[in-house]
Amino acid sequence: MTIDTETTQAELLKLSEAVIKREFLKSTPLNLGKFLRYVVLYLLFPGMVFGFAAGMGITILFCLVLVGILLWGDATHAHVAIYSWLAAGISICCLVNFVVMRAGWRECKRSGAFRPATEGLKHPLTAPEHYAPHWHTKDDFHIAEMVLEAPARGVYAMLVSISGYDGRQLITGGKTGTCTVQAGGKPGEDFHALVLYRLEKGRHLLSWATPAKGKPAPQMQVSQLNRCR
Repeated sequence: MTIDTETTQAELLKLSEAVIKREFLKSTPLNLGKFLRYVVLYLLFPGMVFGFAAGMGITILFCLVLVGILLWGDATHAHVAIYSWLAAGISICCLVNFVVMRAGWRECKRSGAFRPATEGLKHPLTAPEHYAPHWHTKDDFHIAEMVLEAPARGVYAMLVSISGYDGRQLITGGKTGTCTVQAGGKPGEDFHALVLYRLEKGRHLLSWATPAKGKPAPQMQVSQLNRCR
């Protein structure tokens, strides 16, 4: 889909709904790659839910107990121990999947909400084009901020571009009303991210961050692709 000044709000809302649904599906068992890892890990090593070190300790302890039972010649208790271990793994798999899906649903609701305006913000921009925000460093992150004036309630499409991309992650600040349609770029080339913001009428502080890692802030530009009247 090409987004320009003629793109309607209905089209942008439909696109944002599709992106939000796509992101939510990543939090469900339909995301086989992610959920199969959970199933295999917690089914065989349920103690891993407490972390790697504790999980390995619990697994080693269980193996020692099981070996001791088998050496004792008590097959009945050995079967009980194995079935209990599998039952614990199944229960933890179900619990982890539920937690992940619930977190995904909450993120979905936040992304689909409209972000309220903030009073008192200064130096707002309306429909910025190739705007280069100023960076500041805080807690080992370079942070860029821009105040956007939203003339009406709606969806605002922002294209974030980085020249000479060095592979560092770009984090979009604020989850409410925010969804990233696509983002990518190879190191040494240009990086582009298309972000949709659902904003109430008024002024909004938009921010982006990237790990400092002892490197200077990247050269970034922000452009609003659509117009909301």
